[in-house]
Amino acid sequence: MSAQLTEQKILECLKTVTFFDQQDNQAGADIVSAGAVSGVAIKDGHVTFTIEIAPETAAQADRLRKSAEESIFQMDG
Repeated sequence: MSAQLTEQKILECLKTVTFFDQQDNQAGADIVSAGAVSGVAIKDGHVTFTIEIAPETAAQADRLRKSAEESIFQMDG
């Protein structure tokens, strides 16, 4: 039996995704605490959310998206 997905569980899971560019003042911060995640929604077992980053962290966009997707796919639910 799978656990019920909640916004809180999704946000906790996304806290494992961190910025990595050492020149960025957010390096090491997770995307939730940094305020980069918004619009979390759950519908029919599907999860959606938005990651908003500053232009200077654009080089990290693909890695952040992939890491966030992987963390959600690994959730029980």
